[in-house]
Amino acid sequence: MSRATRYVDLGPKLADYEQAGVLEYLVRALDPVEVFLFRQEQGTLIERPLDEDGLYRLISFPGLWLDPQALLAGDTRRLRAVVDLGLSTPEHAEFVARLAEGPAAGS
Repeated sequence: MSRATRYVDLGPKLADYEQAGVLEYLVRALDPVEVFLFRQEQGTLIERPLDEDGLYRLISFPGLWLDPQALLAGDTRRLRAVVDLGLSTPEHAEFVARLAEGPAAGS
């Protein structure tokens, strides 16, 4: 990602996603290399800090956890271990069960 795409991803695209009602937006930016997570709060995408243990835990996909430092370092073993931890949580199991019930379950 160049500085130009960084500008787009963190500027106009962020604004478009916010207007569209996107719940969460994850950006891997380069130059400098950083990872951002934005979460919708009262109609606005707000940058979220890392959790105490240095992870991002998405709320729109319960159980999807990301270690941004492992991502940036290319540490695929750590990335996979963190994903596996998140996918083994009760929150993820409940999410999968709701999905399995189909669209009528959300009505």
